[in-house]
Amino acid sequence: MAHLSESRAMSWLKDNAKKTISVTTTGISLRENFSPMLIYEAIGDRSLVEYLEHPRLFNFFVGNGILTSDEFPFDLDTTSIGLTVTTHIDDKTKMSIMDDMLKYVNEQGIVQVYFDLSRPRTDPVVSVNVLTLFYTYGRGSELQATLDWVYSVLENR
Repeated sequence: MAHLSESRAMSWLKDNAKKTISVTTTGISLRENFSPMLIYEAIGDRSLVEYLEHPRLFNFFVGNGILTSDEFPFDLDTTSIGLTVTTHIDDKTKMSIMDDMLKYVNEQGIVQVYFDLSRPRTDPVVSVNVLTLFYTYGRGSELQATLDWVYSVLENR
């Protein structure tokens, strides 16, 4: 049964290659980078998905923000996924971006959501994606307070 579902899913992805668009619960369509990169990570076939290959930082949206500010800031979440799963950015640049990410850690040592200090937000899922990037490149110990916070969220929520 699972094999049949996987076959149907792959057929759908192939039939709709590079044509997937996210739709909100209110029916608003939007183009974004996050979901296609997750699909690429899971499937491993770049020909099925389309996302912007940013040279450094990644943005959730393709183009202007929708249902938010037009100038939506680059975020550590999408950037972490992008740097973890895509291959167009060299390791030296990835290290430089990770150095920059460390500038967006709050007083408690928790990574922020955005590359924008005027939007101070934390999120445990974003933190897990940033931690995945840092641990992938052997730098996880630099975000110990973030890891501790994620553990506390899992234990207490």
